[in-house]
Amino acid sequence: MGILDIVGTFGAVLKVGGSHTKVDSTIFQLHYRWTATIFFIAAAMVTASEFMGDPIQCIYANAPADKPMTTWCWISSTYTINTTGSSKELQGVGDNHNKDRVYHAYYQWVPFVLFAMGCLFYVPHMLWKAKEGKIVHNLLQGLHRTSLFQDTNGKIEQIIKYMNASVGLNNHYFTWYMVLEAMNLVNVVVNMCLLDKFVGGVFWEYGFEVIKFINMGEDERDDPMKYAFPRITQCTFHSTGISGTLEDKEMLCILPQNIMNEKIFLFLWVWMVVLTTITACWIVWRVVVLLQPVLRLRLMEHVSSMNNDIAVAQSIQLMHLGDFCLLEVLSKNLDIASFNEVLKGITKKRADGRVGSLSGPGGYKGYKNVDEDELLSNGK
Repeated sequence: MGILDIVGTFGAVLKVGGSHTKVDSTIFQLHYRWTATIFFIAAAMVTASEFMGDPIQCIYANAPADKPMTTWCWISSTYTINTTGSSKELQGVGDNHNKDRVYHAYYQWVPFVLFAMGCLFYVPHMLWKAKEGKIVHNLLQGLHRTSLFQDTNGKIEQIIKYMNASVGLNNHYFTWYMVLEAMNLVNVVVNMCLLDKFVGGVFWEYGFEVIKFINMGEDERDDPMKYAFPRITQCTFHSTGISGTLEDKEMLCILPQNIMNEKIFLFLWVWMVVLTTITACWIVWRVVVLLQPVLRLRLMEHVSSMNNDIAVAQSIQLMHLGDFCLLEVLSKNLDIASFNEVLKGITKKRADGRVGSLSGPGGYKGYKNVDEDELLSNGK
């Protein structure tokens, strides 16, 4: 199986376009579609690179080391030492007597860790799907799919009746969505912390160090990538001699895989820093919008053509946060004409005082669980 075949297996995760029901924001999708897929592709690339050549090559006594010795160094660990002042090509290796060793055992776990982190980025989406419970999908009744033969007016009327029958009862929808959006931000930061721990505490400043390296003069340059992902390391193989005495064989090992790892982790650093910044700004914006009725009104004006309707404006500004959140999600799936009809219908029935309630002995029930006759009677 080629690398393109491996990457292709993860392409379906993106699901860009199509007529599926949209129940989250573009920023939310950056986490579970794009970021998760990037991590899956990175894991696939590292895995594929292991089949293109030996991930480690060791030298002993100026000759290629035996296979068992090389395998031992791969499955145990290699190390570098502090060799400040030595030639740049051989920094990190040399006489290790009385010198602190920095062990590197992460490289064999890189594809597994990247794949696991890709799964972590998908968790908030799975939780949101479970909590959302296809409420919007069932409310739309196929309106988000273009068809010349569907009863558009009747389906719009059903949405209007549900929205008016559930006034003030959609706060759980808003609460869970905000919690899981915040979870996306926490998820990025936690994954950056885990990656930093995984590669020995160099990930947080990795990108900044690379940028500094690029801007340095030729004589001052000291590539930070070779410290985070060393290409030449040492390994100690323990064996017994002819007399049974213990012998330590010091080997020089080359890690070709780290040439790819350093590029992959640099891209991941840039992506996660940008994603963290965008997500944090988005959450702040969401909080400001939800706290300011005027901004909620402007947001609805942006997705509809009801700019000059005073009654609609008042209805939106007085709307419960949960109801507004559900209305906003509906706006992502309806065309402007249909959404305008929903806004006008909600406003008219609320102005007439014909607002029912889905509360009662059974409490709040999502649209998929509400009996149609009950819904129609509550909307009258």
